[in-house]
Amino acid sequence: MAYSGLWGKRSFAFTACIIFSNLSILAQENSPQTRENSWGSLTGTSGADVWYYMKDPKSGAQFVEDRVRMNSFLQLMYKKGGFSAGLRYEAYLPKPILGIDPRFEGQGIAFRFAAYEWKGLEVTAGSFYEQFGNGLIFRAYEARPLGFDNFVDGFRIKYNLKGLHLKALAGRMRNFWNWSPGYIRGGDAEFNLAEISPRVAKSKFNCIVGGSFMGKYQGDKELILGNEILQLPQNVGAWSGRATLVAGAFSLSAEYAAKINDPSVVNNYIYKPGQALLVTVNYAAPNVGFSLGAKRVDNMDFRTSRYVTGNEQLINWIPMLNKQHTYMLAASIYPYAVQYMGENGLQAELQVAIPKGSKLGGKYGMDINLNGSIVYGLDTLNGTSRGGYKSRLLGVGQQYYHDFNVELSKKFSKKWKLNLMYMKLFTNLNVVPVSQLPSPPPSVSAHIGVMDVAWRITTDHNLRLELQSLYTRDDGGSWLFSLLEYTLAPHWFVSFMNQYNVGHPDPAKRIHYPMGSAGYNMGNHRFQLSAGRQRAGILCIGGVCRAVPAATGVTLSYIGTF
Repeated sequence: MAYSGLWGKRSFAFTACIIFSNLSILAQENSPQTRENSWGSLTGTSGADVWYYMKDPKSGAQFVEDRVRMNSFLQLMYKKGGFSAGLRYEAYLPKPILGIDPRFEGQGIAFRFAAYEWKGLEVTAGSFYEQFGNGLIFRAYEARPLGFDNFVDGFRIKYNLKGLHLKALAGRMRNFWNWSPGYIRGGDAEFNLAEISPRVAKSKFNCIVGGSFMGKYQGDKELILGNEILQLPQNVGAWSGRATLVAGAFSLSAEYAAKINDPSVVNNYIYKPGQALLVTVNYAAPNVGFSLGAKRVDNMDFRTSRYVTGNEQLINWIPMLNKQHTYMLAASIYPYAVQYMGENGLQAELQVAIPKGSKLGGKYGMDINLNGSIVYGLDTLNGTSRGGYKSRLLGVGQQYYHDFNVELSKKFSKKWKLNLMYMKLFTNLNVVPVSQLPSPPPSVSAHIGVMDVAWRITTDHNLRLELQSLYTRDDGGSWLFSLLEYTLAPHWFVSFMNQYNVGHPDPAKRIHYPMGSAGYNMGNHRFQLSAGRQRAGILCIGGVCRAVPAATGVTLSYIGTF
């Protein structure tokens, strides 16, 4: 399937000429990333993930006829003076790797643009990513591991004066190999006091205020739903206002967003406005830092099509407040997915650096991180059938998730470093469907422990051991995880990891998930070869998640820049 639905042959030829006309000359440059001659400069990024799948009934990995699958891309950027242009070619052949939406199948030019900057003015035609404020009403971005990409294809103008930053855009968003059925258009303005006042810039005070508007147009006027004929709003608008105040070590940021009634399949076609509030307070001193965040989200699912669900055609993005963990069991067994239709969240974090030379810190000091978060549903009341529900502003509903964790990082010598982490979590499995069982319990409570030891053998040789455990009597039972990684700087690394579902209620499913990897770094290029089992689960990035199926086989990955 060719990528012919996005743009025509003339546009391709025009952009291709811009990008490749100077290729032969630019190839002679010693460092194209940093040096620009009279012909301009060309840079690029490329990557590929190739899977060879094997049937493995014990782990649940299914047989696929096309055993070799590949996700790959090549992105090129040309720049000369204020002019820049670029394109990205993508190939998912013969089909996307398992877990990525099969509608990505095919190859072609997925992203292309031309832009010009002059005295604070920037004009872009074609494809671009953008965000207004915290993203409550608009964020166009890419999360490649999730198979998520909602860039805008259209026209954008940005103008930066001293202290004032303006944006305006219009277009359609990516929908796999096509465009979204709805059009978007919007603008954003931000004022920064410190940029126009030298006196403020030298002080410990600053004030930043901003506002945004985003609208979508979808042409449907009516929808027949059972015995009802619904009159649909063709134009749906959303707006937001935000402010940040800085006073010495303290900062306060807040953003409020509102959306008019937007009946869709996600909210069961109710005519209820949406709103969201995000507030964060931060304190930063030399040896201590503190942050507190709170949010309330009510009916803020905002899409270019009212007929889709999941991660499809999202216009906005709701930030998650709970900590984004990097350790395997904490990050991938019971992650939290943000509920765009409604949630109340609270997060607090304390970071303490024990000074070097103190009794507790010792010669190298010690870092302590305490983090806790909790998420509840809305306290809703029955309303009219199409007017939707009502919710109490200060009330909370059922608990969706909570997470408390403490992490210690201690360096004992120039060769030895230790990280310890403990985590207590609760997940409502009726709200966040991340269960390990076909008939899940209503919720799961778990304890997670991590020990991470790094040994710097010599300047070039490093060894790291990671041991993790997840203990629970609920759902799929307890897990054990181990990782041993050896690095020979600056080029080679080898690792072996294993996950074991030691507490699964079905003894036949208490199996190991081993995975061995070897990699080579060559300048700006990284190659990795892996073989083993991938367990079924959920992958989440920034509160957006996708299902990962069980798979067994060999993978070859490459990422590089030039």
